[in-house]
Amino acid sequence: MKKEAKQAQGDTQMMKAVKIMAKGVVQSNQNISRLYSTKTQINSVILGIKEQQANVKMTKTMQKSARVSSMMSQLVKTTDVQQSATKMAMEMQKMGLIQEMVDEAFEAAEPEDMEEDAEKLIDEMVFEVTNVHLSELNDPTRTIKKDEEKIDEAEEDNVKDLQARLQALS
Repeated sequence: MKKEAKQAQGDTQMMKAVKIMAKGVVQSNQNISRLYSTKTQINSVILGIKEQQANVKMTKTMQKSARVSSMMSQLVKTTDVQQSATKMAMEMQKMGLIQEMVDEAFEAAEPEDMEEDAEKLIDEMVFEVTNVHLSELNDPTRTIKKDEEKIDEAEEDNVKDLQARLQALS
């Protein structure tokens, strides 16, 4: 079109042809923009249809869920469940009372001084092995006293050592 316009600088026939070509280009550009807008509208319609399909699927799923819920409510009656729960609670209370009675019976059958005798026997065994009573082992001051005794013995040995050296020097 540019070539034709350069060649038709004085020719009216050629200028008409160039104008027709220019109109064709303008119309082509307009048609292209219309096609793009049509394509956009079609894409919008497609998205709308997909949204409708999703809504239909969701509706069907909710209907099925409602049916299942109603069937479950028909199968499980709340009054039966409540009665079963109260029966179970009563049985558990009975078992608790029975367990308490059994525990009390065992406590009554066990002599009271049995624990004291056991502690005495344990203390005697520990004394035979360590030559120390259990009460002394658990006493924290006893270990401190032993440590102090060791320190005192070490100091006495050092003092005796120093006195022996002094006498040797004199």
